[in-house]
Amino acid sequence: MIRVMFDSDNPADLPRGAMGATYSDLFVSAAELARLRGEFPAGLLLIDRHGDPLGQAVILDVETGLHKPSDAPGWFDRRMAEGATGLTIYCNRSNLAAVTAAMGDRGWFRWVATLDGTAHIAGFPPGLAPAAVQILGEAKLGFHADMSVVWEPGWHSAEGWRAASRREALDIAAAAAELAVLLGAHQ
Repeated sequence: MIRVMFDSDNPADLPRGAMGATYSDLFVSAAELARLRGEFPAGLLLIDRHGDPLGQAVILDVETGLHKPSDAPGWFDRRMAEGATGLTIYCNRSNLAAVTAAMGDRGWFRWVATLDGTAHIAGFPPGLAPAAVQILGEAKLGFHADMSVVWEPGWHSAEGWRAASRREALDIAAAAAELAVLLGAHQ
């Protein structure tokens, strides 16, 4: 399933009927973030551009003046160790090779910006990858956001989130059963 995602530095500008992405440094309250996420049935992703106060970013913004390609491996390794999934590096076509080289053999998702309407990135199968391509900016959309095509069906999909929630529920149930056994044995 091909999807559309909009990103903006002002979450109020994001259409609620599509995936959304915004910057993690805008949030200092978990309650505020939870409320906003509730408005996005297709999901709201957080991007680390100037920090991640709540530790919820799953995307690192590697652009001039923000993070460098050499920052990506450390961020990725740290977030993986924290249990984050679907980790993604957002970059331009011009620095994709540098990010790829820096990341080495890590398994990571790519979100590549073109902003010129180009939806295909050389070296990737057309219509299938990378995970997302940012194709249009605010000037072309007519509102304060950029638009991306999401090619990879499993990248932060609602189905993937439901599966993760089911796994978490099963893990919690198993842990509760194990705890009940342990508590029963100690009475």
